[in-house]
Amino acid sequence: MGRAVHARILAQNPVTFVQTMQQWAKSFLPTIDTPVPGVMPEQLAKIGVPTVVLRSGTTDLHHTRETSEKLAALIPGARLIEPPWGDNEWNERMVAGEPLFARWPKLAPLIVDAISKVKV
Repeated sequence: MGRAVHARILAQNPVTFVQTMQQWAKSFLPTIDTPVPGVMPEQLAKIGVPTVVLRSGTTDLHHTRETSEKLAALIPGARLIEPPWGDNEWNERMVAGEPLFARWPKLAPLIVDAISKVKV
């Protein structure tokens, strides 16, 4: 961090700084009410396009299984499906030193299947 930025942060009123960071966190972090930061349940309920939600793995601490299930429940008609990789995918990719999204091409058949079920 540059000295000017560092000085600017330290010059702030600590109480105001904490309030600002708490307000920022409210719009960035998921809450019990909404699984997607910054998106309210009533907004999710208005989604009117076919939606597929991939179920999160039980080992994914950043995108919990509960989050994916709640998201699918809040979007009318959303389909919750299992991803085409194992439950420990992200951890395996990190340990192997491979790109996290190396197996995303495996999603293609699921996407084609989802599109084929859309009624126009």
